[in-house]
Amino acid sequence: MKVQPLTSSLIIKKGLICNDLIQTPEIYQNEGVIADLVVFITTTYDSKSTYIAAASSCVLNARNNRPIVGRLNYNLFDFAAKTKDVRIEADIYTTMHELTHVLGFSYKLYPYYINPTTGANLTGHIG
Repeated sequence: MKVQPLTSSLIIKKGLICNDLIQTPEIYQNEGVIADLVVFITTTYDSKSTYIAAASSCVLNARNNRPIVGRLNYNLFDFAAKTKDVRIEADIYTTMHELTHVLGFSYKLYPYYINPTTGANLTGHIG
């Protein structure tokens, strides 16, 4: 995956982001951070669901629609149900999988994929 790095601090708007689930911390609103992507980690405890974790991008760069903010949410109910040895390895793989969604591997972002040779949006690559 090749991306155009940001050339200045990443500043995130004040208020609620990521489907109104995260209040933007002050440091991101004012000074920003030297980063190309910020991932917020959240947790829930949902005994009625079977998901382990879920993730997505929440804020896209206005210039090129590249993810610059994402959220990774863990369901703590799943953590309580596993033994320690099983949990560590499985959770590493789950985290890696979910982070790919934050990076842009999501059907909602496929239209923004760019042809690296021409710089134009890709077409006909999903079918």
